[in-house]
Amino acid sequence: GSGSNPLIIQGDLIIGKNVSLTSSLVKNIDVKGDVMVDGMFSLNPASADSTGRSFLLSGEKSRIAVNGKIFTGIHFNQWIMGSKENTLSNNLHIENGWIIQNSQTLLILDTFYLKSSTGIKIQNNASLATAHPDGISRDTIK
Repeated sequence: GSGSNPLIIQGDLIIGKNVSLTSSLVKNIDVKGDVMVDGMFSLNPASADSTGRSFLLSGEKSRIAVNGKIFTGIHFNQWIMGSKENTLSNNLHIENGWIIQNSQTLLILDTFYLKSSTGIKIQNNASLATAHPDGISRDTIK
């Protein structure tokens, strides 16, 4: 979809196998539940700016399961782990944009890892739990 208003999903975002969801929104996408991608999820904002153009998790608990593909375009700003408890069910890799864990949140990586070509920020009293030897991919530059 496209548009200039934020998209707020009050529950889970589930993208099934053989399904493609493409967003060119220039405002934020805010999910209050789990994110499950078995198909293709493309976050490709139509234009550049330093605000908006972000994907936020902001519920009590969020599980992130990506068995399909996430594509982030050059104008995508950031993937924010903002739920009070965020759990990865497999590796999370985004090509463009930051992965940010902000405020008093918990990110449980288990044996999985985060990877972003732009960088990863864990800040403002956020906690990270990992059993993976790398935790954050070695080829993440920042």
